[in-house]
Amino acid sequence: MARSHVAARQFPGGMTTHRFLHSHCGGRLPKKCVVFVDEWFLHECQLLAKVAAFTLLPDVTWVLSGGDCQLPSIDSCWGSTKIADDALMKSDFMRQLASTLIELT
Repeated sequence: MARSHVAARQFPGGMTTHRFLHSHCGGRLPKKCVVFVDEWFLHECQLLAKVAAFTLLPDVTWVLSGGDCQLPSIDSCWGSTKIADDALMKSDFMRQLASTLIELT
């Protein structure tokens, strides 16, 4: 899945994050699956909050792709509070999903 239609089309069976959430509402995912997320850092907080519920499912492996130094997330606010651009990278949520970080230079 990816934040934009353009990025989602790069993968066979790819879909936007909104479509993923709609298609798999209620946590219905195949057992032992891999969810590849492109443009991870472009996702806004409200969207990531919805994705967070899926992280509780057993046997789901998350592969996150994207650069935290590229474009900032789209409308990254919680209510009227602006979220810092580096907040996701420093978050417990990020450490839970991506316990191993591979940095390409």
